[in-house]
Amino acid sequence: MNRRHFLATSAALAASTVIAPSLFAAEKKRDIKKAIMWGTVGVKGNVLEKMKLVKAAGFTGVEPNGGMNREDVVAALKETGLLAASVCCHTHWAKPLS
Repeated sequence: MNRRHFLATSAALAASTVIAPSLFAAEKKRDIKKAIMWGTVGVKGNVLEKMKLVKAAGFTGVEPNGGMNREDVVAALKETGLLAASVCCHTHWAKPLS
């Protein structure tokens, strides 16, 4: 073994010790949350009843409409443990920018 071969082998071995753990590491679990737009919840009922059904269907959040009663929405979110993914503001459709 000459010096050049020794250095190349040593460098490859050193690099493999850095790379190897990431090759054999378990894949990270992705935490994907699902939310549903309020207007697509096709059941009758008050805000709390609908949110309970959304939760039972397996969603982790809802997208409430902008004109909903804030107190009702916040209370139902707290009771069900759902998250408000965003708020849909439908009032802008009457005044488009283009």
